[in-house]
Amino acid sequence: MYHHTLYLDAARLGKMSPLACNASIDLARFATEHACTLYFSQLLQDGFSSWPSALQEQYPGLSNWEGVFQFKQNLRQLAGANRDTEVLLTSRGASLMKFAARLLTGPCRKVLMTDTCWPAYKKILQRELHGTCTKSSEVLVRHRIFRESISPSALVEYLASEFVRKKCDGLFVPLVDNLGIRLPIEALVKRIRQQAELRFVVVDGAQAIGHVPLQLKANYCDFLLAGSHKWLRAFHTMGIGFFGNPSSCHYIVDSLQCWSRTGSIDDPLLAFSDELATGTQRPFGETVQVAPLLVADAATREVLAKQPRTTADQQTNRQRVTEIASRVGWNPVAPDSAMASQILLFENQLFHRERVTGNDLRQTLLSHGVAATVYRNGLLRLSLPDEPLDSTSQVRLSAALAAVSPATHSRDFF
Repeated sequence: MYHHTLYLDAARLGKMSPLACNASIDLARFATEHACTLYFSQLLQDGFSSWPSALQEQYPGLSNWEGVFQFKQNLRQLAGANRDTEVLLTSRGASLMKFAARLLTGPCRKVLMTDTCWPAYKKILQRELHGTCTKSSEVLVRHRIFRESISPSALVEYLASEFVRKKCDGLFVPLVDNLGIRLPIEALVKRIRQQAELRFVVVDGAQAIGHVPLQLKANYCDFLLAGSHKWLRAFHTMGIGFFGNPSSCHYIVDSLQCWSRTGSIDDPLLAFSDELATGTQRPFGETVQVAPLLVADAATREVLAKQPRTTADQQTNRQRVTEIASRVGWNPVAPDSAMASQILLFENQLFHRERVTGNDLRQTLLSHGVAATVYRNGLLRLSLPDEPLDSTSQVRLSAALAAVSPATHSRDFF
């Protein structure tokens, strides 16, 4: 068993960043030694600098925390958003998806989505649309992207034409899906608006934040939802929502206030983080798990402080891993390079062993020191780190992939 696993599974759950780890450890130490004293309230409200120097010396892992207001500013910077962009923080990403789905039901009568959407989020959308006047329509694009190598421009034209043909007026798509497709959403939204009325756009950025630039200043969407536990590498789960498009901002604020009052949007962290940011207090609030706030802020700061990798560096990493996988029988399943991300897919159709499951293959990889995802039909997903893989990691990856090469299926995944 390897002491240090080569972790290539960030699309599932990110490997906790060092700053996030330090914050989590010192928060746990503080909770063990002091629990919920006035010092804890001071930390949450006013930041680390409000503590006496003796406490600061004891818990340096919390030194980056400057309060919720600054945390939201850090998230805006990470998302490439304007300073007046609103940021929502929730205990679960599903809470934000529920909110986003309800937002779509207001102005929209038919929402276009693709088969690249996360299945759990599609279910939430369909559940919230049930009983309303708003319907949904799904367009299948994965096969065209992976098997027909459709170009971004052709994909935009196809989706825009489907939007018009199906008489849609709303859009729900992921910026990066769980298989690594990076959709050209900004170009798509622009093209749709040239041909039809587009009333509201929701973007799933769960696989995008900390992974690819969000560039929210471009106002290509009305609401973007994300999370802290994947590529942001906070490990703790927390939902993050962004909105600030001038054309829809007031509608979202009014909806949030209304649904919060009625209890139809009921998330304890959403209410608590708003209290911290505004200074208002509710006399009888729900006990909230606040660790995700401090840990996600530390993880965000680490991403912002890192020297961004160039496209050429990332391409080199992809090529290196692709060459390693190809040498041991794993063939790349890749979209057009303009839609590529740091999630790579591979398949092996040389062998047949029907009783082998994805978890079996995943366990074999782990026994060789590599953490990755293998789907039940033998499709392998690797999530690459920003930094180039060193020679030791390359040798380990090659040996692990060679060990699982015979145990795959031949059925087409798409």
